[in-house]
Formats: sequence, C-alpha cells, structure tokens
Amino acid sequence: MKKIILALFVSCSFFAHATVRTVNNNPGGLAQFSDLQAAINASSNGDSIYVHGSVNSYGSGEVADKKLTIIGPGISPDKTTSLTAMVNFIAFYNLNTFNCNGSAIIGLQINSEVRISWTGSGNSGYPVDGVKIIRNKFSNASLILFTGNGYGSIHMYDLFVEGNYFENSGVAAASPGHFFTNITFMNNVFARSAGYYGSGFIGNFVNSTNVVFDHNVFYVSPTLTSDIKRLMNGPINNVTFKNNIFNGLDNLHTNNNNSTDITNCSFQNNITYNCTLNAPWTFGNNVDLTGNIANQSPQLSSQTSVDNGVTNPLLDFSIASGPANNTGTDGKDMGVLFDETSTMNWAFGRNSRLPYIYSMNVLNTSVPAGGVLNVQLNARKAK
Repeated sequence: MKKIILALFVSCSFFAHATVRTVNNNPGGLAQFSDLQAAINASSNGDSIYVHGSVNSYGSGEVADKKLTIIGPGISPDKTTSLTAMVNFIAFYNLNTFNCNGSAIIGLQINSEVRISWTGSGNSGYPVDGVKIIRNKFSNASLILFTGNGYGSIHMYDLFVEGNYFENSGVAAASPGHFFTNITFMNNVFARSAGYYGSGFIGNFVNSTNVVFDHNVFYVSPTLTSDIKRLMNGPINNVTFKNNIFNGLDNLHTNNNNSTDITNCSFQNNITYNCTLNAPWTFGNNVDLTGNIANQSPQLSSQTSVDNGVTNPLLDFSIASGPANNTGTDGKDMGVLFDETSTMNWAFGRNSRLPYIYSMNVLNTSVPAGGVLNVQLNARKAK
C-alpha cells in the first residue's frame, strides 16, 4: 500500500502547477463536467483532463491553441467495471499560436478519427508538433496527420505513437506532399478483420526524416481480400522498419493500384509470415540492413488467433521461443515489448499510465447520525 500511496503522491505532484478536470457522462456520475468539449473549453494551457469510463460516447472534442493532456482509463481497464472512455472524434489545432504543441491523449477509445493539425477551414492554422498518442484503442478509426495547410508550413515534428491497438484502423498523412521529422511508432498492434477496398494500415509518409516503425505487430484475417490486407494505403518513402512482425499481409510493397510504393525504406530485424511478399526489403530500392527473417512463424503465444485474424487487444503477443525470440536489434523480442522495468510493456498496456482505484466497497450501507461510513478502496499503481 505504501507504494500505491507514493505513486498517487507522485502523480499529484506532477500536476501541481496545472489544473486537473474530470469528466463523467454516466447517469449520476460524479465529476466536474459531463461534456468533454465543455471541459476542454474550461481548461488552460498545461491542464489535464481525466475522462471516466462510460457506456456512452463522449462525442467529439477539439483542442485549439493550448497544450492539454486528456487521459482515459485505458484500452480495456483492469477494473471491476471495465468501461472505456469512448470518443468519436478528437482534434488538436494551432490556429493562432503554437501552444497546442506537446499535447497528449492517453487511454481513450477512438471510434472515428484523431486529427492532428489543420481545421479544414481554409488558410488558418499551423502544424502541431510533439503530440503523444499513448495506450489508446482505435476502433474502425484513423489517425490523420495534417502538417499544416496549403497556405502555411507543411512540416510536422516529434510525434510519438506508443502502446496503441489499431483495430480495423490506420495511420496516414493527409497528403504525400507533407514533411515529417522524428516520428516514432513503437509498441503498437495493428490488426484487421474487416475493411474496405484499398484500405491499409499506414500511408503517405513520403518526405520522411527519421520516421520509424519499431517493435510493432501487424496482422490480418485470412478471409479478407488482398486489397484490404495491405500494409499501406498510400506511398511510403525513407521510412525505417525494425523489430516488427508482419503476419498474413498481402502486397507488403505495393499500394492499392499495385504500384511499388514502399521505396527507399530500411528494414532491419523484422519477421514476415504468410505474406504474399515475404521479403519487402528486396524491392523498390529498399535497404536490407540485415537481421530480417522471411516467412517464418514468429511463434506468438496467441499465434493461432493471430493467424485467424482474431482482433482482441488482450491476446497474448509475447514470444517464448522461436526465430523472433530475443532477435531484435536491441536483443529483445521482435514485436511488442514486455520490458520488466519500464512502462513499455504490453502486458500492462490495457490500463492508462495513472494509479487507479481497482475496486471500492461500502462496508456499512446504513450509518446513524454522527456515525462513521466505512469504505474499502483497493488501488493499483501505474505500470
């Protein structure tokens, strides 16, 4: 318990100079706000918003000209009542300042789109840099990156996407003409059991500098048609792929028009299995930095479910043995990480990175005047 109290103290200390607001739209839910946008509007630069799990969606939220951290309970919270915080659409804009830089969303369920930069309203707005997308579930949704607009800058810096589960979802730049520097996708799972013609997991990273996909798992259902099982839905150039697992994908090197659109990319210590093209590092002027393994089962603990395209963030993606075991560039397993000491551990990724109350029981439901209400709380520290 001492450790839990310490973790809670550290968490509170971290936000000591900012305001924390709470949102809960459950009937009778206790919080400062029931509407997410209202909480965003009331917040100032540097504030945080905690969003309770709910049976109801929180709809849409748009953050403009202020740095906010929006935190939900996680992908599939390890709690007595395991409710996610569902948001349909959330966006981050720099309209008149660069204050939105460094914003973050953690532990939400996204059901439509996360949009970073550009309002779509014409010639206003600037890129939003330094955004963190951590431990969210994207469900039939998109992470869309606008690096500005046609009248201003078209460059985005320092995006960090970690620990997310992309279910029938993808990531794409809004245009292949935009520029990206220091973009990291790490410890994510991309899974697809459904889709539409020409869909893919990633696309339009053409003007790339230090854009890296590191320690991710990509897998698809074998029942899908070839055009839905693609890695990409737009051209990719000068991107680094390392320590990834590609399972069951078709056309790892082509776009939906069958052009070879993964070009000049670097591949290092990746493993492919049951893909139409099992050696994308040999096509399109791509670079084989060695350590890649073609068409061997990574032997995930849930390999059968992965081969069958079962989409579930609680599948066991660990590796006990086989070709992907301890063969990454860092000496760790290919695929998602299970670090014992860091927060980069998929085993804990279902929860947000905050200490949380696991259960609460009222021990005496009837209290006389002047009596004592006894409540038992069980809390767990963040991992």
